[in-house]
Amino acid sequence: MREYLEATQKVALKTFGAAIRSKRLSHAYILVGEEGTPLKETALFLAKSILCDHPDPLADEECLTCKRIDANNYPDLYIMDGSSDSLKKEAIMDLVAGFQKTPLEKKGILVYIINRVEGMTVSAENALLKFLEEPSDNTYAILTTANVTRVLPTILSRAEAIRLVLPNRQAVEKEAIDLGVDPKDAFLLSPFSGSGRQILETSKEDDYEGAKAAYMALLEESKKENPHYAALGTNRLLALINRSLPSLRLFFNLLEWGSRYHLYQKLGEDLPVMAYDVYQGLDSGLDPVYVLGLLPGLRQSAEAGVYVNLILDELSYQLEYGKHSVQ
Repeated sequence: MREYLEATQKVALKTFGAAIRSKRLSHAYILVGEEGTPLKETALFLAKSILCDHPDPLADEECLTCKRIDANNYPDLYIMDGSSDSLKKEAIMDLVAGFQKTPLEKKGILVYIINRVEGMTVSAENALLKFLEEPSDNTYAILTTANVTRVLPTILSRAEAIRLVLPNRQAVEKEAIDLGVDPKDAFLLSPFSGSGRQILETSKEDDYEGAKAAYMALLEESKKENPHYAALGTNRLLALINRSLPSLRLFFNLLEWGSRYHLYQKLGEDLPVMAYDVYQGLDSGLDPVYVLGLLPGLRQSAEAGVYVNLILDELSYQLEYGKHSVQ
């Protein structure tokens, strides 16, 4: 992981390494990046760097502590993940209670990672804010977000921001294909994936299969002379996504990327030859500008904990009754 991050996140690692070397670490950091940047992976590597037995100043990934962290066997490192479900106040209060105890390791350092803090409920954000306002000695927080606009400004003001960059899409796509990923999956996942290996892992997940099937079903419906989006949303999309928030997120990612691709075609943008040759099936009868305008509100509803079926109903009804399609 270190080699990969040094190649793709040079500025972030340089900033954090300088803080460790000068012994001027902040009590809280927030990693900010687009969908697909290695947020959780980078957060874990930075936590290792704080706890490593032989940092230089970053984690060597060879010492006993680094290996124990890899094996999820280091009790003074807490990891919470908001990427699969909303983080609630009770989870944050459990975290606070754990950090009020004496560290179990000789280093006496406690580190907690909260991945995708934009997935927190309002009460959870307020509980975290109180925790950040009163940091204990030798306690460090590493937060991540792919949507900084949904994080409380008061939380942002108490954490030092480190921005991550999204790796080159075409390079990530090629890496995935070289690893044996189906070219269509590599293309669909490359805009919001940090590496070919991440694409490989995601392409095998049930959540992705459901999201891709739902996306393709929507495209096929849009190509009909008289599409019926309302029936599609109620009867098929929900079943394919299986009420899963991660699958819904992937579905929205695919819909955004496909809409952007369609828009680029309409505008006459130059695209890689492979894209024209392999992905003509992504053409749809949907107005890409209208779809792109719908997605921010739908995503906000998803992160706020609105039921998946209601969000898909909203999408399908907007498409059905707005009749925003390319004729």
